[in-house]
Amino acid sequence: MRKIINEEINDNLLSVSVFLLSINQFVSIPWFVKIQKICGYFGVAILLVLFIHKLVLEDTNKTRIIKSILLVLFLTSVIYSGRQFILVTFLLMMVIEKDNIDTTIKIVMYTSLFSILITVTNYTSFNGVSFENYENRTIFGREISVLKESLGYNHANKLFLNSFIPFASYLYLNFGIIKRYVHFIFVFLFLVLFFITFSRTGLICYLFSHFAYFFVDKKYSSSIMKFSFFTVVIFSFLLPMLYMRIDITILSKLNRALSDRIRYSADGINLTKLTAFGTNIDGLRSQQGYIVTVDNSFVLTLVSYGYVVFGIMMSIVSYVVAFTKNRKLLYFILIFGIYYFAESYFFSAIYNFSLLLIGVEFERIYNERKNI
Repeated sequence: MRKIINEEINDNLLSVSVFLLSINQFVSIPWFVKIQKICGYFGVAILLVLFIHKLVLEDTNKTRIIKSILLVLFLTSVIYSGRQFILVTFLLMMVIEKDNIDTTIKIVMYTSLFSILITVTNYTSFNGVSFENYENRTIFGREISVLKESLGYNHANKLFLNSFIPFASYLYLNFGIIKRYVHFIFVFLFLVLFFITFSRTGLICYLFSHFAYFFVDKKYSSSIMKFSFFTVVIFSFLLPMLYMRIDITILSKLNRALSDRIRYSADGINLTKLTAFGTNIDGLRSQQGYIVTVDNSFVLTLVSYGYVVFGIMMSIVSYVVAFTKNRKLLYFILIFGIYYFAESYFFSAIYNFSLLLIGVEFERIYNERKNI
């Protein structure tokens, strides 16, 4: 009886933590910033309590040693990098259980949707609904003026990305049972969102995700998804390295299409010294003086958190991708991998719930293979 009560308390604490961390990540209201930070601190504190509780009362001595070493490594990387989300991801992956994954993803879905609504409502209450933020973009060789509204977020792409999270969460929670008309509603909503934000990366990733959904159960889909994910990771580093060393027209065009993301990744690799526990790259400037923003998740994690933490995280993800037979899991790893080829959130469990699934699947596969 006591064990059941403890499990319920832990599940409730995890739900509160995920809710607070989601508020911290998805709300964008100027007067709410201090409250957001407090939400983030309390969310992490709860995760630490849950981590220690599990470490002391549930884990074996061998597991305690391994997890304690990992915690020290991740904390060290956080100190050197000045970034925190990888610690949140590590703690969530350590405390998540198979029985509370669906509840956790539901909380992310509803909280992200609620956060978007209150952010947009707050923005329109003060600024109205007149769309006036136009920017010039080159499309098929022609320069055109397009609408780029963020509706309260710091960038239009962030609005599109944040909207993708409840969509992906809904797909996961209702996988295989979604009515046809719901698919059409999503297509309509994301097309409207595109015309507001003109997030080309977001639209391409959304269309790919929605299209690929219908092929998950097809023959050879598992192998194709595994190959595609590893290709994304390899090209995250290969393209910037080629960009630094070889002048290729098609690569320059691809870089322009990706809004200089390949160039920024190349600068991130070239201008920072690769270290074991990372470097604070906030405010990093190129030799020409412009601020370098590394958007590719894999490059960013390597240069900011260092090769120790990057190696640990990629080893866990790669192990699961290589050995899992769960096509649904592979699908979500792939769609987040593709989206975060151009954004910095792959290793943030709040923005990428496939990491929670990976945490559970890693333990299952490891125990299964250990007994072979």
